[in-house]
Amino acid sequence: MIIERVEALYFSPTGNVKKVCEAVGREIAGRMGAEYSSFDFTLPNGRGVLKDYGAGDLIVLGLPVYAGRIPNKIRPFVCEYIKGNNTKIIPVCCYGNRSFGDALTELRDLSIENNFIPVAAAAVVSEHAFAPELATGRPDEEDMEAVRDFASQAADKLIEADDERMSASVKAGCRKGDISCYYNVLFLPGSSPAGAYYQPMRADGKPAQFLKAKPKTDQELCNKCGVCAEVCPMGSISRTNFSEVEGICIKCQACVKHCHSGAKYFDDEDFLSHRQMLTENFTGRKENMFFL
Repeated sequence: MIIERVEALYFSPTGNVKKVCEAVGREIAGRMGAEYSSFDFTLPNGRGVLKDYGAGDLIVLGLPVYAGRIPNKIRPFVCEYIKGNNTKIIPVCCYGNRSFGDALTELRDLSIENNFIPVAAAAVVSEHAFAPELATGRPDEEDMEAVRDFASQAADKLIEADDERMSASVKAGCRKGDISCYYNVLFLPGSSPAGAYYQPMRADGKPAQFLKAKPKTDQELCNKCGVCAEVCPMGSISRTNFSEVEGICIKCQACVKHCHSGAKYFDDEDFLSHRQMLTENFTGRKENMFFL
């Protein structure tokens, strides 16, 4: 199989999805002698561009897992702006040591609906955005070695693959929207269609309700550098008053992670209780899962 171009395409508020997708993309491009590029659609100005790919391309598409699904505010971009033409794709999800739920199957299914052919997939453990006590420092070098090995195996699979076999479902007249005929290409665990988003729980076992929670700013620590506004994926932090969150907050923690002075924080009671629940129940090391 001839792959002329490999592109890593990702939404990565805290940088881990970017790290994994670029490692996969570079490894495959190097092994296949293909051109390599990357496209970051984390920020709003990256989500107004139609990404249209052909049969000679391979896309590594990565997203973080939010409540067992792909982020609901980013799903419309994936549905409407990322289009293939019998294009090979590797869906990648990074999850915070709890569960990747249905996120990987959801990303696979959306890819198929947009005329991509999944050839491999990965669920990679990453430090939890809410609770850094979970999977602290991951993906670490051991994880990245496994990621590169996965990419190497995926490249070998592509080199040996027969284009006609890989697109057999399309040639057989697979009905539009019928993803079941692709399962012989790449089977993944999880529900299809994806189930409901995971209900966050408090430490006392009651449902945690923090949908409206927004980051606060410690004015004594804030040096008015504006990095929080620059990295907000929703463009919700005011550029004139960095303590104001004017729009929706998806709790990605980009502003907290990137704040140089440690001025950004969450104090919502249910949010903090959910974080406590996570640290009490999910600190045991989870392993990455790769599918070829």
